[in-house]
Amino acid sequence: MAFFGVCGASSLPASAQSSVKQPNSAVRSINNSVAAGRGQQQTPYLIELLPGHGANLSFIPTGETVTKVWLDNPSFSTLDVDGCLQGLGRECKQEGAQVLHLRRIKQLNIAGLPKTNSSLLTVVTNGTSGRQVYLFRVVAANSTRSGNIAHTVEVLPNNVASNAVSATKSHIQIDISQVRLGLMVALDRRLVTKDSVLWNRIINFLRRERSGESIPQAAQNSGISMQLLTKLQELGTSATPNVESLTDE
Repeated sequence: MAFFGVCGASSLPASAQSSVKQPNSAVRSINNSVAAGRGQQQTPYLIELLPGHGANLSFIPTGETVTKVWLDNPSFSTLDVDGCLQGLGRECKQEGAQVLHLRRIKQLNIAGLPKTNSSLLTVVTNGTSGRQVYLFRVVAANSTRSGNIAHTVEVLPNNVASNAVSATKSHIQIDISQVRLGLMVALDRRLVTKDSVLWNRIINFLRRERSGESIPQAAQNSGISMQLLTKLQELGTSATPNVESLTDE
């Protein structure tokens, strides 16, 4: 079970209220209201796939865990995840993912499916705000557009500017002891469980930081955001003294 929406910095510019298109960037960022089809255009966000290539869809910045996905037309694209989800041809001991990978393949003839170069992708997530449904339109793109197509689409919280995430990392002051305490508060409040994907990611972060990696690098390598660490730190700061620590982790 995932928890925590990612907290944005209050000093971020007002442009954070909508998606910011970055046509020359290999990484595009969109706010989660846009991904959910609640933006001004109220249509599924477009993900284009080049022949022989793919695209990543990341929910790491929001702290949400993907629990279910549907790709309506799999005749031109495969779908894989960084974790494990039931229904993708495998048995899962631990369900959950945060990154989806779509890969363009040669068009297949599938009985009952019309020949088309587009598909609706539905993603169900679980996070601090409960369950969310996101919609994307996946299309087979022409190779002549390769210079304008992103290989990664990041879904961000509405209060985080898509062009400011990397810039804010170095300005966030993190107290690891408070993060560890905040994680135990979250566990005590049942906001996270020890058998969840997110728990394992946070524990991996703590081990990497203890081994000498910088906090931003350890967070990136563990698949969690700096905003999530800030939220854990806030929980730790407000914790009562009787909350046990992570000394055995």
